[in-house]
Amino acid sequence: MSDFEPIPPTGTSQKTTGIIRPGLKAYIEAWQENRRNYIHEQIAAASAAESRKKYRAAREAEGKTVRSYKRHNHLPQQPHETRRDYELRCHRERQQVYRAEADAPKRPRADLSKMTEEERKAHVRELANARKRRERAKPQLAVGNSDIPAPSSCGDIEWGMF
Repeated sequence: MSDFEPIPPTGTSQKTTGIIRPGLKAYIEAWQENRRNYIHEQIAAASAAESRKKYRAAREAEGKTVRSYKRHNHLPQQPHETRRDYELRCHRERQQVYRAEADAPKRPRADLSKMTEEERKAHVRELANARKRRERAKPQLAVGNSDIPAPSSCGDIEWGMF
């Protein structure tokens, strides 16, 4: 079966679908509608990007900063990469960043290897004293303190009575 139908004679007053089968015509119309939607989305995205640039420039003129809309720093998908290769590369780059953050020391630590025994004991004693000072500086909670909320009941359950 062919996709084409015979061309009707010209000059007829009947409304005809033309030489394309109705199924093919519906497919072409759906494709055209999808294409129009895609073009509309692309134009809207470009317009939004331009608006963000204008907004950023206006805020910078005021001396204020604007957070970046870019969520990552990796390169976009390259022409030679498949989608899977691109995702794997992005994952590798994120893992490198996470590893670098994990390897960085969280807080500075004193090098005890270069200290003498007395210096080490004094250092440990000073840390313990500082820890105890911080503990004493915290507000003490009394047993009958009214600032602590009492357990509330929820439905038929009385909290604390099991």
